[in-house]
Amino acid sequence: MIDAVSSRWHVTTDDFRSYDDLYRAVRAHLRAVA
Repeated sequence: MIDAVSSRWHVTTDDFRSYDDLYRAVRAHLRAVA
């Protein structure tokens, strides 16, 4: 699933660390909405 997300958002391994927090926030938001 991580690969799919990386491909969709064009996230590189260098950017993933900073993106990880945003990704977690999005997941938490989706859970709240759902």
